[in-house]
Order: sequence, then structure tokens, then C-alpha cells
Amino acid sequence: MQRVVLHARPRHFRAPLAIAVSVLTLAVAYPCAATVYRVGHGQKHARVSQVAAKLKPGDVVEVVGDMEDSFILSRSGTADKPIIVRGVSTPGNPATRPHVTIRPGSPCAIICRGNWNVIEGLDISGAVEVKTFEAASAIYSEADNLVVRNCNIHHNKQGIYGDSYRSGSTLIEFCEFDSNGGVSADGANLHSVYLCSRKVGAVSTVQNCYFHDAVGGAFLKTRCTRNLIRYNWFENAYLTSITAVDTYQSMEPPRGLYPMHSDIYSNVFFQGWSPGPTYSVLSLGGESEGDPGTEGDFSIAHNLFVVTKRLSTPCVQVHGNVDRVNLWSNVFMDYGVNDWMVYDRGSTWDAPRTREFIKRRGSGEPLVGGANNWISNKGGGVPKTLAGTITGDDPRVLSLPKADFRPRSDSPLAGAGLPILPGGRLSGLIPEYEPLRGMPDSAHPIVRRPAKHPSIGPFETAE
Repeated sequence: MQRVVLHARPRHFRAPLAIAVSVLTLAVAYPCAATVYRVGHGQKHARVSQVAAKLKPGDVVEVVGDMEDSFILSRSGTADKPIIVRGVSTPGNPATRPHVTIRPGSPCAIICRGNWNVIEGLDISGAVEVKTFEAASAIYSEADNLVVRNCNIHHNKQGIYGDSYRSGSTLIEFCEFDSNGGVSADGANLHSVYLCSRKVGAVSTVQNCYFHDAVGGAFLKTRCTRNLIRYNWFENAYLTSITAVDTYQSMEPPRGLYPMHSDIYSNVFFQGWSPGPTYSVLSLGGESEGDPGTEGDFSIAHNLFVVTKRLSTPCVQVHGNVDRVNLWSNVFMDYGVNDWMVYDRGSTWDAPRTREFIKRRGSGEPLVGGANNWISNKGGGVPKTLAGTITGDDPRVLSLPKADFRPRSDSPLAGAGLPILPGGRLSGLIPEYEPLRGMPDSAHPIVRRPAKHPSIGPFETAE
């Protein structure tokens, strides 16, 4: 059994994570008869850009050592033979990844145009030359079935960008996002991750990642029709941790991609002390008057919200047309502040699509439900439709100063979660794994200790 120490607490790694999106599971397979290109200082090829145009299904590019490069992955792999660009870690120190810095004059570090590509084990920074919303991205995707795994993406104006016209399903896992974000030349916010896809059936999965210390934008903004967001740690957001909104303005015809659904479970949302303005932790539904809303369901379960900002900061804010918001076994706590809200119903815009939505449902208000949430006595905006709510002053976690949010054995969270939950739109909502404050040395999840009666929130009680 392997033991890995990350930041404040050691955990055991056991089984590999079962990827929920079936079309992506085969992307981890290793090709049987692949061409392996060793790229780096002292190798036949010094940069990935020198071999990118040669790649065929099953080929592997092994990046050895740091390099300055920008390259385009234009060739496609297949489900059983993806094209893989893999950083080779320093022997004896698997957390040390080859550092790819963007070449001067390049709009992005890596542009993905081929399908079934895998990028893993790289440290990517330096995408800062902002001219358009799409530029200055560490990874720019026009690809379907793209996997980004075990990468450290930091100090870019935008971390990962998914093009709305060309990108499809995306899996991002076991990655760290640090000090990303900014504003483009035309005034648009840039984000750690921005995903958007027009493709019917495309799924965006973000799991087991560590987002921290943003310097602009949102940690994760998605306009995708299906989103699975789980086992992540979000700390020190600049604006929101997650913005999940529709794409009405850019869709013709718009009907084909509605409703849009998101499952958000077993994440930590620690607002922290970033310099950004007071903003909602989750901003869901419609973004502006031209974007009436996702019209779908948000299943929000076993998350931890740690509020550290004042002025009625909502944890969950909903705009526009949303069908259901379900809150199951979440923890809503504060740290040194008061005057904040669990849930806030924001603006609804009078548009033809909104009128159709209200006529079809009989109301424009989301159906808010759920049960067995723990909520601090200082929190306002608690939906009356929630059942079995537990309130108190102290959830009794192991250590607030060390951000160790595991419940103590005498915690009101212990054993108070629902043993059975309805499924989400993309997966079950009972967590198998736990989020981690840090980046693992290897791409394996942290198994959540099984319990007959699970605890509320993303962590089980310490043994």
C-alpha cells in the first residue's frame, strides 16, 4: 500500500477512480504497438513541436526535462489507441514534472485539434499574451475526448479553454491550477478552466483537482450541457468557484441542447482570503439577459462550503431558468464572519424562452429540495423546502486553522448523512472518494472510508 503525504495530512491510496464518462475510460489504455518519441534536451528531438505532425493513433511522446515550446496536436487517436503526450517525472520524485513554458509570440502553449488525445504529467505556465478571449491559454481545445491528467497548470491568463464550436467531451483529473486568471484585451474575464461545447451528448468531467489562489475570473466556468464535478478542492477563488451557465447567445437553434444538467458532489469550497470581490461560490443557470438559463437540474451533494467573506455572500446563487436544485448532505459553515446566505434566487429575464419555460412548468422558480444538510446558525437564505436540516455553531472538525475538515467522532456531521440518495443526472451521488488539498504524487484517488451511516460533507470521520 502506497502512502503519500500532501500538505497537512497523509492519506492512503488504494483503487483507481472509475471514470464516469464511458467514452473516456479507454483513453488511459496503453497502446500495444506504438511509436515512442523521447523529446527533450540531448534527445533526437528537442521539442514536441518537432514530432507533433508525425503522430498517429497509439503514439506516445515522452517529454524529458524542461523546455520552451508551443505545439499543435492536430492528429487524432482512437478510443483504444489515444495519442499521448506524457511528462517523464524526475526519478525518485514523481511530483516533479517537466516544465513547458510558452514560446514567445505564441497564443497558447498547447493547441489540441485532434480527438482522443491525452496530456499528462506536465507543468505548464507562461501563457500571458492576451489579445482575445481564446488566447493566453495553457491548453486550448478544439478536440473531442480530450484528457488532461496529472498536470500542474499555473501562472497563465487562462488555464484550459474549450472552444464552443469544435470541442466535445473533456476529462480533467488529478491536476493543480494555481495563480491563473485575468482579463482579455476586450475586457472579458479569463478563468482557470473554461469549457464550452455545442456537441449533443458531450460531457465535461472535472475530478480530483486542486484549484487555488486565482488571480482573476472563475476557477471553473462551464457552458457544457452535461457536467460532472466531484472530489475537487477549491480554495481562494477570485470570483466564483464554479459558474455553470447556458450558451443561449451562441446556439442556433437553441432548443437542441436544453436542458443542461450538472452533478456537483464531494467538493470543498473554501473561500479563503483572495483579493477578489465578494461573489457567490456557485453561480448557476443564466449569466445575463441573453442567456435565460440551463433549464435543467443541479444535484449538489456532500460538499463543504466554508464562507469567509461578508456582505451576504451566497453559497448557491441561481439566475434565470433552472428546473431543480437539490441539496443533499452538504455542510455550510463560516469562519470568522457572519451575514451570508446559503441560497439566493437571483434575476430572471423576460425573454421568449423564459416565457415558454414558465408556461411549460407553471412557474419560473426552481424546485429546491434536499435533506440532511448541516448549516451554521449564522447563515441566512435557508430554503424552507429542505428537510432534516441540522443547525449549530460548530461542526467540530479536526482543525480549522490547518484546513483539516474531517469530522471529529463527536461532530454533529458524524453519521448524519443520508445512507441512500437519489442518483444525479450523470452518476450516483454517494461519494466513493475524498477531495485533497494538494496534488497527488500519482493519479490515484483517496478512498473514502465506508460507513453504514455516512457523515455529512465530503469527508468521513477519522478512524
